[in-house]
Amino acid sequence: MDTKYRQKGLTLIELLVVVAVIAILATIAYPYYTKQAQKARRADAKTALEAIALAEERYYTANGNYATALDSLTLESDLSDGDSNRGYYALTLSGVTVSGVTQSFTATAAHGGAGAQGSDSDCTSFSINQLGARTATGDAASSCW
Repeated sequence: MDTKYRQKGLTLIELLVVVAVIAILATIAYPYYTKQAQKARRADAKTALEAIALAEERYYTANGNYATALDSLTLESDLSDGDSNRGYYALTLSGVTVSGVTQSFTATAAHGGAGAQGSDSDCTSFSINQLGARTATGDAASSCW
């Protein structure tokens, strides 16, 4: 009786080739994924600054000057604690006061170098002022907003 043996499963060499291909793809894909995740998290800062700018305009309409503290503003989301909605950025608010009247404001969101956004050197901080001018700092600041 002549029996033929059939190979079933994978050989060690085939398995090593598959693992090597997966490792190469992961090496290429992971840095791209982290960059895209950082870009997506930047929306947290932008949304927070836009909300602060709108609240400042409401405050100005009611009081005739701008607020210089986040807790003075009526914010729809919980931004008055100094952090963005998802906590990736620290928020600050400053203003220029002349003769007791705050005539301008600048709201800033900065990631501070820690947390999930800590390695984002392309866009380290975002700012908006009473004129709606948006600025950013970082290695690729011109493309942040």
